Amino acid sequence: MKFLIKIFLLPVNLVLTVAILFLIFILNIGTFILNIISLFATFGFIAALIEGNKFVAVQAIIVAFLLSPYGLPVIGYSIVGILESINDFLREI
Repeated sequence: MKFLIKIFLLPVNLVLTVAILFLIFILNIGTFILNIISLFATFGFIAALIEGNKFVAVQAIIVAFLLSPYGLPVIGYSIVGILESINDFLREI
């Protein structure tokens, strides 16, 4: 019985593995692009502080944080981690 379940779950496991690899690849490219945009937002923050515009400075630093590796990419990596744990669970069956 366990052998039949493994046979039925093999295509699901294969598709999930390929999807995880693709998502990691896309997430790495997206993180690189977001880091560049975050760098520009940080420069905007510094420029707004020099000009004395505090409202724009706060907006720029919030955008810079969200686009940094500690912001939006963490959500993507956590979703990929959940998918990897599901994939590992399916492999152990």
